[in-house]
Amino acid sequence: GRSPMDVMIVPVLPTALIPQVLTFFHDPRGSSHMGITRVIKAIKRYFWFPHLAQKVCEHIGTCHPCFRSQLRVSWKQDGVQRAAPPRPWHTVCADVVSISSPKGKVLLLTAVCLFSGWPEAYPLRSKSSKEISRALRQFNSRLGPFRILRTDGGREFCGDVEGYLQSIGATHSVTLPYSPVAAIEQLNRTLINKFRTAIYTPAWSLLTFCGVLDDILWGIRSTPSS
Repeated sequence: GRSPMDVMIVPVLPTALIPQVLTFFHDPRGSSHMGITRVIKAIKRYFWFPHLAQKVCEHIGTCHPCFRSQLRVSWKQDGVQRAAPPRPWHTVCADVVSISSPKGKVLLLTAVCLFSGWPEAYPLRSKSSKEISRALRQFNSRLGPFRILRTDGGREFCGDVEGYLQSIGATHSVTLPYSPVAAIEQLNRTLINKFRTAIYTPAWSLLTFCGVLDDILWGIRSTPSS
């Protein structure tokens, strides 16, 4: 990783290209609406231009979908529980969240890697342990098997899920229901807010629900958290 003292050399962006870059990182027509801090950090990875932070604030401040959904554009992560797993996708926390939209309610299995913060979400046909074990297999088929799954111990994480964990040699770590893992709670809130915003964008009518979900996840993954 980079040290705070490291120097990054990035090109100065021509004035004529600033609107295009701002729209790329926060597109009012898209479904991924990242907050001010995330967009500023993301742009600074690749470019610099005068009054960068001010222009980002002005750009997001005029985003009609964000305004309509009353989305707060500065998403703070104070109080995140800091775990120290040995490697990425070793310790994963998971939960089930319900997303409401004009198209109806959709259940998602959400998961966060406690090493890297990498988010995952997968649509569920039901809240059964069989369906959740199927979703966990999808995650692991792309990222490799985790070693610890942390949940609130709900019934949906018993049965078939326990059997699947045994088959891959993973451990089920249960947290108290009134003491959830902060990282997964933040991801759930973020997904709910992003879907509320996406309803007011052209992407909502152009993409399937899964397409919108992929767009939102891409936005979270590709912009640094505060």
